[in-house]
Amino acid sequence: LGGSPSVPSSIYKWNLESRAPAKILACSSSLSFSEDLISVPKQIEFPTTLGTAFGYYYAPKNGGYTCTTDKAPPLLVKAHGGPTACTGTSFN
Repeated sequence: LGGSPSVPSSIYKWNLESRAPAKILACSSSLSFSEDLISVPKQIEFPTTLGTAFGYYYAPKNGGYTCTTDKAPPLLVKAHGGPTACTGTSFN
């Protein structure tokens, strides 16, 4: 089972002898998007009053749009109480 920021969670089959690329056996979604629209997350950490907090930063990405300081895209924040393993970077 695996996924990535640009590929939905899928069931894969690997051939360990041939080391050929994995084959997708089943996928959780048939949706697909152009790579110039998918923001790849960067892991970040920052200090808080309770210690270090961790998160993922998804920079705005859209190949058809150029940002200016006058019309910057909004910042969306999705917070959860943890633990860190309760979130991931797979396409969803």
